Amino acid sequence: MTYKVRTILTVLLMALFTTATADNYTYLTVSEQGTETSFEVNSISKITFDTTNMTLHLTNGTTQQLPLAKLSKMFFSNNGAAGITNLRTDEAQLSMEGGVLKVKTKAPAHLIIYNIDGSVVKSMETHAGETEVNVGDLSKGIYIIKVNGKAMKVQAKP
Repeated sequence: MTYKVRTILTVLLMALFTTATADNYTYLTVSEQGTETSFEVNSISKITFDTTNMTLHLTNGTTQQLPLAKLSKMFFSNNGAAGITNLRTDEAQLSMEGGVLKVKTKAPAHLIIYNIDGSVVKSMETHAGETEVNVGDLSKGIYIIKVNGKAMKVQAKP
């Protein structure tokens, strides 16, 4: 059996196994060549596979194709990608590069970052497209990021 066929069968078996338990989790996280991306489970209407891709059909009408050859891990969890590499919701796509949080939205949005105590540490208006937010001054810890009222838990690492 070739590596590609084994990979496809493994992903299909994982999908069958996790279908029954996915409702209990908040995020589907996939790892592509060392980069983790998390998708909110309630923003995924369907997951399909073909010979080369796993396709996430999102509730906002868009699709996200993930090449099976690049997938190294896929799991459901109650927290997004550790240390926030990439995090996607219907409202925004968040990614972290160094001490910069990149926020991509389709329309202007209100962004608030709370520390674990519930205190606001940053608040700003973003514009449609990509907005960069300097978060290098945040200490290591857990933060809540709210974009247009939709909250996501992230972990900041120095």
